[in-house]
Amino acid sequence: MLTLASSINDVAYTPYSSNYVKTGFKSAMPQLVDTGGTIQILVNDNSIATIPIRKIVIQGGRRVDASEENLVGVDDLLVADISTPLSRVYVNRNDRAEVVLDYSRVRCVYLGTLTFYDSNQTYNIVEIVAVNLSFGTIRAYKEAVFSVQNTGITVSQIQASGNFTIHVVSPNREEEVSLTGLGGNATYPTLVNLQLINIQVSLLGGG
Repeated sequence: MLTLASSINDVAYTPYSSNYVKTGFKSAMPQLVDTGGTIQILVNDNSIATIPIRKIVIQGGRRVDASEENLVGVDDLLVADISTPLSRVYVNRNDRAEVVLDYSRVRCVYLGTLTFYDSNQTYNIVEIVAVNLSFGTIRAYKEAVFSVQNTGITVSQIQASGNFTIHVVSPNREEEVSLTGLGGNATYPTLVNLQLINIQVSLLGGG
């Protein structure tokens, strides 16, 4: 699962690129799970994106023993630095041990200011990045290949004023950060750049 997360990260900023991870399953079975929930991104009260919550799960046998553990990333909905990955890999213990990969979080980063010389107007620049995970073909075998494709990056921009707040809302919780909380100057207007990285994962038979 760590290799799969790394493969997704490798193609995240290269539109239409792809990667592959060969796997072999003995006591574990992969699942591509659509939870039915969503993450909503709002600037003040205005929704700017809604992203389905999807997870990749490798479930071990009932005799597989594992304690709950976070392997990579954080459980936050909102991360405010570039060093924290959008991916999270963790071990979940129910009646079976599960290793789970999800991208159920949003990165919000203040990039500084930009002055347009024709108008002499200075803007804060804030970048919001999220991964929109989707599933393609699913054919599970004892030996299989995860196919990872970047199907494009959707870019949009809005303008905000004052000390606005970015909200990230999931079905069971909400996190938020203000412009000044990110380090911005509320006396300037702000250009908010949204990037949705569209990643499709398929599970293909390899034998």
